[in-house]
Amino acid sequence: MSHGTTATDRDGRGRFLAGARTHVPGVELVADSRLSLADDPYLDDYRVDGRATLPAVVALEAMAQVAGALAGRPPDEITRMAFDRPVVVPDDGGTLIRVRALRCGPLIETVLCCGETAFHVDHFRAAFPTEPTDGTLEVPRLGPDGPPLEAADLYGAAGSPDGPARFPTGRFRRVVRLTLAGPRSCRGELRGDDSLGWFGPGYGRPVLGSPGLNDAVIHALQACVPHRRLLPSGGERLLVRPSQGDVRLHAVGRDRRGDEHVWDVTATDVRGRLVVAWTGLRLREADPAGWTPPETAAEPAEREDAAEAEAEGDRQPMPGPTLSSTRSEPVCRTSLNAPEASTRW
Repeated sequence: MSHGTTATDRDGRGRFLAGARTHVPGVELVADSRLSLADDPYLDDYRVDGRATLPAVVALEAMAQVAGALAGRPPDEITRMAFDRPVVVPDDGGTLIRVRALRCGPLIETVLCCGETAFHVDHFRAAFPTEPTDGTLEVPRLGPDGPPLEAADLYGAAGSPDGPARFPTGRFRRVVRLTLAGPRSCRGELRGDDSLGWFGPGYGRPVLGSPGLNDAVIHALQACVPHRRLLPSGGERLLVRPSQGDVRLHAVGRDRRGDEHVWDVTATDVRGRLVVAWTGLRLREADPAGWTPPETAAEPAEREDAAEAEAEGDRQPMPGPTLSSTRSEPVCRTSLNAPEASTRW
């Protein structure tokens, strides 16, 4: 067992592995990291109610780096995700976070804690399978496109607070346009390339791919519930295959449970290969968004009623790697681990 810092912040290791406190190889790894706007400029692009907040996708990245170091291979699958409490980073100084990873049979279980709560509260939780997943992924074929929703409609014009997804800024704003945004379906185009590094000189690239793209896959769904602000609260399963190219988003609403919406989401590259896939992504209503779609100014209440009615139907949750919209719709299947496109209808 080792104690204390075992790596510098300029050795090319993961951003969240520099401050290893406890390491029992193959069994347990605990690592500390100090977040600050000076060292983590992406935090300034993710302000919720004006406060710099650790994005859930970066919390997953931190847990993935620690879990991967313990497992001996970069992870590409995450299960049992819960985002219970945000980590807020002050503009001055910083916040210390701690990731604990423990091998439990076929899983590595992780928690992310914060110094602001004396490391007694699990802010984020996730589990990482130790063996890769094989199989195929079913990408839903959605209905016809509707009136396009451009990036300016989703995020608001420059200098304007308008737009349902107005708090992610800068490198997190990846949605180019949405061609379908209904109460239970979403399709669109997202920019995948990163022109800026995420963790500064000397740190390795994110193991889960672009945090900006991974977050855009989530916040694009805000356009489907424009009258309420949505924040991610967890998910059943996440698959990632990092890619630098632009992607196509396909999403279907599976269920609604009170103020929580459940979605299945996939993003594929131009060759039809998997980039990101969420099964059972949970989004929690936080507060009124104060925005209406430009082409449907009278629709928000009608959309909410439609979502509630549809949530009461007989739609069944889809287990494993399967993501499909309804049992009667055709789907596209793509391999989870083939290096080249393997899409078939």
